[in-house]
Amino acid sequence: MDTSNIILRPSFWYVFIALVIFVLFIYGTHIDSGKTELQVTKQELQASRKEQSIYIKDGELKTKQIKELNETISKQQNKIAGHAETILQKDELILKLNNSISELNNRPVKVVTKVQDKIVNKPAPEPYHEFGTGNGKITIFSTYGGDGSSLSIWIDGVYQGIFDTYLSNRKLECGAIGAFNKIVVKGRHHIIAKDQLNRKWESDYSIAEDECRWIRLR
Repeated sequence: MDTSNIILRPSFWYVFIALVIFVLFIYGTHIDSGKTELQVTKQELQASRKEQSIYIKDGELKTKQIKELNETISKQQNKIAGHAETILQKDELILKLNNSISELNNRPVKVVTKVQDKIVNKPAPEPYHEFGTGNGKITIFSTYGGDGSSLSIWIDGVYQGIFDTYLSNRKLECGAIGAFNKIVVKGRHHIIAKDQLNRKWESDYSIAEDECRWIRLR
């Protein structure tokens, strides 16, 4: 068979070209399939990395939450320890009180009665004193001074000052405005009043504790 004649035939080349195209098609399909697989693998790798990143963040968040939870537990434990110490101190105080009660119960009746008297029969608190303990108050006023003269006041020989207000009321409340008011020690006091016309009022007055004594000059 003559090989050179086959090569020169057009049908041979048609078949050869078709075969080459087929082979190239098969090869191209194989390359596209490889590219597709590579792309899918790349996408899977990216998804895996993304999922890994999510797991890492979730792990960091859980680690932070666990740390905060441990801190909260530590604080609660410290608080419980403080309460336990307070309870222990109260238990010790109760034990001491119980021992004291037992000691009192074991004492003679006279001693117990004496202790009870000290507890029950305490002295009454000091009452309120408006002018101070042991003091009273003097309120001096005049209904005389129609001529406008002023009055000088002495109490127990000590000069107290001048006032020139004259009131028409025959009796005023303690500490009335316009009157001469003075807080003094309780007891007897010698009071002298003089005006500018040498008129003089002089007398002794007894002032009790918490008393407000009004004195009218006329």
